[in-house]
Amino acid sequence: MAAGGGQQGNLLNAVTGLLTSQQGGGLTGLVPDSFAGKGLGNIVNSWVGTGQNLPITAQQIQQVLGSNTIKDLAAKAGISTDEVSSHLTQLLPTIVGQTHAERSNTGG
Repeated sequence: MAAGGGQQGNLLNAVTGLLTSQQGGGLTGLVPDSFAGKGLGNIVNSWVGTGQNLPITAQQIQQVLGSNTIKDLAAKAGISTDEVSSHLTQLLPTIVGQTHAERSNTGG
């Protein structure tokens, strides 16, 4: 069964929490370090830049975030781990770009 609006909203909230969490390194720790460490820094840089966002695959998301994080997000959203990875291919570029823009505008 495909994720409904409520489940996708739960996933969005969980991912936003992950990216803004100071405990997990937040946006400034998790995203650049994790993605660059896996050779995907150019993808993240496209999300926070002004050009077109480069795509990311579900497999790359699983590789970067790790199975424990994917499982945690799936539990919070009430969907499967495969659905989490699939949804994140669309959500992450938008969330990272918006969060980066908000922090840039507020000096944070």
